[in-house]
Order: sequence, then structure tokens, then C-alpha cells
Amino acid sequence: MRSSPLTGAEVPLCDDLDGTLVRTDVLVESINVLLKRNPLYAFLLPIWLLKGRAYYKQRIAVLVDLEVSSFPYHHNSMDFLRAQLREGRRLVLVTASNGKVARQMVANLAIFNDAFASDESQNLYGERKRDHLR
Repeated sequence: MRSSPLTGAEVPLCDDLDGTLVRTDVLVESINVLLKRNPLYAFLLPIWLLKGRAYYKQRIAVLVDLEVSSFPYHHNSMDFLRAQLREGRRLVLVTASNGKVARQMVANLAIFNDAFASDESQNLYGERKRDHLR
């Protein structure tokens, strides 16, 4: 027996981070913070990237604590998400950014019910993100 698809408020609203929720790129911000702390990390960045984009993001996230409350948020997106939350819609942050950053965003904004993000072994980007959402 086939179940009926979710409709309306039952369907979670999935929102991306970079360029959608915030007007910046979290990875670029993270690299900037890392290099300001110690420019010698510039020599390690290419080595980490050779091990894959997921590993690269994980290594940077471990070393950097971002001040997510100071990010430039898209106010129209935030207003829309808050309205959806008031209507009872489940909100999910889905991002290719590292899970550490996604968890910080979820805690800071207190509007998302859940988050799906990259980890050390999987970069949740493009087709992987699409497949994860399916």
C-alpha cells in the first residue's frame, strides 16, 4: 500500500546557509579567522584539501570558533522562517557547511528543529544534498 505524500505544513521547510540564510560564505569566513590567528595555516590548507572537501571543512571547523550571532543574515529570509515557525512548520537547516557551524546556527537562532550538514567523511553538497533530502 502506498502512503500519501506530505502536503502543506507537514512538509518540512529546508533552508540553506551560505548565500540564503546569511549573506556570506561560512567556509571563507572560517578560513579568514584561521589565517588571521596564524598565517602559517596557509601551508596546511592545500594538504587538507587533498584529503577531500569534507575533511578540509572538518579540520578548519575544529580550529575555528565563529561568532555566528554577528553574521550578516538575510532579514527577509529570517522573517519568512519565523512566520513559517509560528504557523507550526518544521524548519530544517540543510548546509554543505560543517556540522559544528550548523549546530552553532541552530542554537543561536532557535528557530530550526534540526540540521543536516557536512561531516569529516561526507560533504553535503549538490547531488549529495539532494539525495539526503529525498
